[in-house]
Amino acid sequence: MRKWLALGTLIGLGILLFTPPKHTPRKKKKVSNSGILPEKQMIDILDRIQLENQAIDDSNVLALSDSTLTEAIERYKYLLVEFYAPRCRHSRALIAEYERTANILKSKGSCAKIAKIDSTVERVSRKTYSIKKYPTLLYFENGKVVEEYPGRKIGKEISGYMMNKVNRAENLHAVSA
Repeated sequence: MRKWLALGTLIGLGILLFTPPKHTPRKKKKVSNSGILPEKQMIDILDRIQLENQAIDDSNVLALSDSTLTEAIERYKYLLVEFYAPRCRHSRALIAEYERTANILKSKGSCAKIAKIDSTVERVSRKTYSIKKYPTLLYFENGKVVEEYPGRKIGKEISGYMMNKVNRAENLHAVSA
């Protein structure tokens, strides 16, 4: 009998020791009924947007859309356009190299331009140029697609390719004139 009593006491203690604590509800954050963000949050959001816009403006790579692509192709004599997908790891890896290419071309005074277009958003351009893989680099000259970029996607090689194309076209133009 003592064994059962001792066992019952241990079981009772076990139940008391191992019962989970009662759930206490978390305090709810106060939200204004007006739906307007607090001033500090609004300022933080506006600062972030301003920094993002400055980063876009400082870039030498043209960011295009379906509507601006045709304008850019007509406006710039030599244009290399990257059709990319933001989630694609190869497209993300090309961002720095593509920016480096644009900086090299600008520093050398080249008339060639570098542009990019998000093919996941701008679907008309993707269908028009039959883009199947990302990133795809298309070279445009005098408003027409000449070829898909065939080389490695490294800044120096892309800028060398563009300089070659521009020089070759300028030399052909000078010879024919």
